[in-house]
Amino acid sequence: MQLLVRSDNDPLALRSQIQAAIHGLDPSLPPIALVTPRETVDNSLVPQPVAASVTATLGLIGLLLAALGVYGVVVHAMSRRTKEIGIRLALGSSATAAVGLVLSAGMKLVFGGVVLGTALSLAAGPLLRSFLVNIHPADPLTIGTVIAAFLTVASIACYLPARRATKIDPTTTLRWE
Repeated sequence: MQLLVRSDNDPLALRSQIQAAIHGLDPSLPPIALVTPRETVDNSLVPQPVAASVTATLGLIGLLLAALGVYGVVVHAMSRRTKEIGIRLALGSSATAAVGLVLSAGMKLVFGGVVLGTALSLAAGPLLRSFLVNIHPADPLTIGTVIAAFLTVASIACYLPARRATKIDPTTTLRWE
């Protein structure tokens, strides 16, 4: 049961008078909790910030896992091409060319993943429409921001093994096999 009271004064200051009036009507009624409209609205909005925090945390964890996956794939691909990179360096290729070789191989995979991921997110958007508040499922700003953030993280994840590829000693690589 709810009781709405309008007052020009502070509603919490009227608490004792309201309780006394209710007790005067029926002393067997238990005391009621008086809540202001502002508190009611604030209590009804609690799930939104919590859901936003959980979603942001899960998004960051997903971005970290994606970066680790890209890093792992590029490291694996680079380790399989160590001999090739060593031969290129032995034949006089520059370190920047080796970095470019590894970066281009890694970023080709990343761009393919971005295209596929964007297509899947646009396809799944209508299914998730009820979870999105004031955002269209195909919002270009949101999609662009996510793509830019992922490309930035993925390029860093590709650059680290590419930089390590420049440290390969060509003579050691050639003797290794």
